[in-house]
Amino acid sequence: MTERWFPYTYLRREQNCSRFTAFVLASLQALGWIFLRLESPSWKALRAQHRRLYPHLADKSASIGDPLRYAIQSLWLLLVRPAEQNRGRRSPGKYVRSLLQALLRIVQQPWNLLSNAFVRLPTAISPQVIKSTRRWNTMGWPLRKALYIAIGVLAAVLIIICVTEPFGYLAQLVFVILLWGIAMLVRRIPGRFPTLLMIALSVIISCRYLWWRYTSTLNWNDSLDLVCGLILLLAETYSWLVLILGYVQTSWPLNRQPAQLPRDTSLWPTVDLLIPTYNEELSVTRGTVYAALGIDWPKDKLRIHLLDDGNRPSFKQFAEEAG
Repeated sequence: MTERWFPYTYLRREQNCSRFTAFVLASLQALGWIFLRLESPSWKALRAQHRRLYPHLADKSASIGDPLRYAIQSLWLLLVRPAEQNRGRRSPGKYVRSLLQALLRIVQQPWNLLSNAFVRLPTAISPQVIKSTRRWNTMGWPLRKALYIAIGVLAAVLIIICVTEPFGYLAQLVFVILLWGIAMLVRRIPGRFPTLLMIALSVIISCRYLWWRYTSTLNWNDSLDLVCGLILLLAETYSWLVLILGYVQTSWPLNRQPAQLPRDTSLWPTVDLLIPTYNEELSVTRGTVYAALGIDWPKDKLRIHLLDDGNRPSFKQFAEEAG
């Protein structure tokens, strides 16, 4: 019975697979038995047509790349295969479609669990964050200053390590997953902290990319390659500077509230509207002036200035007529 859903021994003896390949393929088949209901009639019908649907996989020995080959062939059967080939026979499309739907269900289950966890976790953390903030505010300034310095030094060291340390493929994957998890976790926390943390993560990633570009991608042995590479690198550096300046401008926006005007309009401020013109036709400027005159503001508190750089008589006459 065990050999049926975990055919490790069969793959080793009959298919001459390596231990790693046999273990991977047997594990995938075990997952199939758990999630795909392989004893259902549709799967039995699909297995019965295996040689016709997957002829290049029917008689070959099993290998580690077979799951990918099955996936590519299944997509071809579902999306690309001409309809003429299926005339007079039962189309395999619905069988392959059921396979893809089952695979999507396998992926969707852990994804839903993670999503629900990320939704609930900030709600549980928020009260602790509020308590910690209150406790922080009750500390004396010398102690808070010392903690600020310690946290800043530690953060600087960690940032330097993250930016300059070369990662392998596995470490890079773990790093990306960690950043994604942090972003998913903090994005539901109220306040400015999530925004500042997301900005910090973005700056770290962009700095890491620039460090890699400056230290590992320039070809110093070829003058032409070096010049072209430096031009592209300078353009990327300029984009990075624009990104940093944008973060500086938007990281701490002012939370301005609209001011209530008094009921007495005589107390309202006077508004000056300046309309500069330079070589524009009067027909273009006329609409702007009329739109300014239509602003909902007391007329005695509204002053419109038409600033014509050419000092044209037609503009002066129009300004006098418009009032």
